[in-house]
Amino acid sequence: MLCGLAEAAVCDVHPGHWVREMKTRFMAAVPVGQAVRLAIVPRRRDAEGDVVMARVFAVMPGDVIAAILDVEIQRG
Repeated sequence: MLCGLAEAAVCDVHPGHWVREMKTRFMAAVPVGQAVRLAIVPRRRDAEGDVVMARVFAVMPGDVIAAILDVEIQRG
C-alpha cells in the first residue's frame, strides 16, 4: 500500500512522469487505518533540470519513519 501511495504522490508532484523503478526499505509496521504523510526529496536531476531520482519518506505520527523509498522517475 505504501509503495502505491508513494508512486501516486511522485506522479502528482511531477506531472508527465512515471515511476520506472522503486526500491523500498520498510522500517516499521503501519497499523490499518493509521495516517501516514509522505515527504518527497529530489536526489538527482537530468541535464534539463527534471528530477530523475527521488527519495520518499513515509512517516507516521510521532515522526516514526515507516518506509524509505528510492524512486527512479522517467518522463513519459
